[in-house]
Amino acid sequence: MEIVSPLSFTTVYLLAPFAPNAEPPPLNHPSTLLATLFVIHYINRALISPLRSPDRSKSHIAVVFAAVIFNLVNPPLMAAFLSAPGGYPHPLRRKPATSIPASPLAGLIQNLQDKVAARVALSRTLGDALTDPIFLLGIFMFLVGFVSNIFHDEILYDLRRSHPPTADGEPHYAIPYGGLYKYISYPNYLCEWVEFVGFAIAASPHWDYTPPWMFVVAEIMVMAPRAYKGHQWYHQKFPEYPKDRKAVIPFVY
Repeated sequence: MEIVSPLSFTTVYLLAPFAPNAEPPPLNHPSTLLATLFVIHYINRALISPLRSPDRSKSHIAVVFAAVIFNLVNPPLMAAFLSAPGGYPHPLRRKPATSIPASPLAGLIQNLQDKVAARVALSRTLGDALTDPIFLLGIFMFLVGFVSNIFHDEILYDLRRSHPPTADGEPHYAIPYGGLYKYISYPNYLCEWVEFVGFAIAASPHWDYTPPWMFVVAEIMVMAPRAYKGHQWYHQKFPEYPKDRKAVIPFVY
């Protein structure tokens, strides 16, 4: 169900609907790196992770449908944003009334200034970005979250490999240990949040409510209740489950 994401993202990124001349940024642009990281994340989720997993729990059709809808909406928004640095329309902010040009000539000058600003943003190179500490921090957080996510997924996969399904085909459940499982029940959720907070910092460092930050908010709102519900299930299923282990944020929640 997540294969929809890299396909829809790549299509919209190449179409670049808000970019000058409807062309995506060049290969040496920071947006191209960010787009590549986004696609790698979802290729791992949609293709590589299922191949690594020995078996997967069945999903309700409503969950599959909701995931497909989400992956048809979020990735195109992200792609439209990344493919038009400096030219993507802000979803909330409107220009103040005082910015209305006083004459046709002033309007023409303002239009030219906007186009120049978009071109300047588009001409930024990856080399420029690699000297920006905020951009580097975001990329570092993304990579740490991505690698940690895979690491904690592998702990779960090892449990499934060592505990095959029961005779009636039901999955065999066990308590995971290792890494952040010492502190929380869902470290893979936390690591994905770190991953995409880093992505948002690199892609939209001014804390505007743009698609990268919208994605972070949506992920937390969806995954936090699931983590809490799953955490309660662990305690009900295993009386010996660690009492001091939190759901998704160490020592807090």
